[in-house]
Amino acid sequence: MAEYRTVRMSYWTDPYTETLEKPQEKLLYIYLFTCPYANNLGILNVSRRRMVFETGLDNAVIEEVLSRFEKDKKILRDGEAIWMRNFIKNQTSTSSKIIAGLRKLLPRVESALFYKAIIEQYPYLMDSVSRPADAPLPSDDTIPRGSDRVSRHIDTLSNGMDTIGIPLEVKEEEREEEVEDILNQHPSNSQADRAPAPSVGGGNGEYTESPNAENAPSIEFQELRLYYNAHGRQEAPKTGWQEYLTLHATRQWPGQSAIYAAIDRLSQHDGEWLAGKAPGLAKFFREEWWRMMPRPAARASPLAPPGQTVTERNEATAMRVLAEMEADNGN
Repeated sequence: MAEYRTVRMSYWTDPYTETLEKPQEKLLYIYLFTCPYANNLGILNVSRRRMVFETGLDNAVIEEVLSRFEKDKKILRDGEAIWMRNFIKNQTSTSSKIIAGLRKLLPRVESALFYKAIIEQYPYLMDSVSRPADAPLPSDDTIPRGSDRVSRHIDTLSNGMDTIGIPLEVKEEEREEEVEDILNQHPSNSQADRAPAPSVGGGNGEYTESPNAENAPSIEFQELRLYYNAHGRQEAPKTGWQEYLTLHATRQWPGQSAIYAAIDRLSQHDGEWLAGKAPGLAKFFREEWWRMMPRPAARASPLAPPGQTVTERNEATAMRVLAEMEADNGN
């Protein structure tokens, strides 16, 4: 999957960015463009809890800022899903592979609201016959043009300035590699979130390099460990690391988005989890808990006195039996 999103230096002097007076508005705006949950069409499927965790913003603040973006026609929302209207213009080149990938993604758009908006704003995505796949993309003439090495019709918001530290050729190659997953029918992040049984070997293309057992826990694992601590149970920093390595080594790793989606699903709806009985992360990995559906809360026996634990009930039963035996012996 892609490791980069195109963020231009002129982002900070763009007229719309300059209207964002609050730090949380600037943070969330750039988060939407750079977080890993958007596909190439700019559709994000990410839980609100995940957004709160990664940005550090309150849920109410996120809702307020998203409402502003929606009012300003920068995003479109359908439930929890978000479509960034300018994502395609800002990120896409005229590479034939990328255009083919976008057209491949279009029929998979589940939201009728998003589908209609995308083809209205980018009609060339529907014109796969009359328009050559590598034809320049149309854009608003009021938008500054990008570098000559990219089609002059693409909205880059850069005034010719390339992304800092990332050669253009590297970005173009990297964007084409991202699209290979689409052309090869690999599921997207959002599909992995919805899949009840993720494919073997991380087929959603989220992981590109196996972690090394000789190194300290990877950044990916450390972030996952922190998220599990916040929504599962507190454990030592390296707990689950060996199981994590095993899943990667045996190509059983389902992908980060599937793991996070399962943690969200279980921590919100699983009866045992809500009762403070979440499994350790090592057990979560070994037993493939990301495949589990939430269980109902355990119901106490109607014969048991309220508030009694299993141990207390067993002790009470033992004492009652002993008392009955002593009474029989006395007779």
